[in-house]
Amino acid sequence: MDWLATEIGKLSLLGIYGLIAGAAGSLLSGYIFPKWLQKQKSELEVEAEQLRFKLKRQELMFDRELLAAEEFFRLHDSILGTPRFPDPDWSDAQVIIADKFGSLVDQITKFLDKHGVAMSESTSKSLTSARHIANQGSFDVAQETSEGEYEPGQYPSKIVQKAVDEFWERIEEARKQMREDLSNGSLTSPSKS
Repeated sequence: MDWLATEIGKLSLLGIYGLIAGAAGSLLSGYIFPKWLQKQKSELEVEAEQLRFKLKRQELMFDRELLAAEEFFRLHDSILGTPRFPDPDWSDAQVIIADKFGSLVDQITKFLDKHGVAMSESTSKSLTSARHIANQGSFDVAQETSEGEYEPGQYPSKIVQKAVDEFWERIEEARKQMREDLSNGSLTSPSKS
């Protein structure tokens, strides 16, 4: 009979453990688990809202970047303009650019003021350098000519030719960088978070 009492005691103890486990399970499933689940859901909602905001910001920024690129490519094309005669060579292009140095300073300044925030740093540096070269070049052209323009058949001095070459190199750097930035999806290379 001791044996039966021991077994009944074990079953009672097992029942008590089961009751405790059931109560703990009930507590977990009825209170703790829903609270944890709610906390996780709340954290995910905050993260989703931050991602939506970041995506919207990137969409707006890309629109500005695209507008900047479009205006830059129009500016780029206007620098040489339509050829004045068939088959112009680089020396003819140098005259055209040298004649425009003064207005190019203004055009680049306006462009940078309007779109500087929507460009990569390297593009901005190239354009700022081009503006500086054009500014200095406009003084050099004014020294060589009486009205700031070359007479037909007159070509710039070596100093102005070098300025035109450096100017065009910076403009081409900016063009290349802008195309690269567009193909990579962003001109400003947003920070990763």
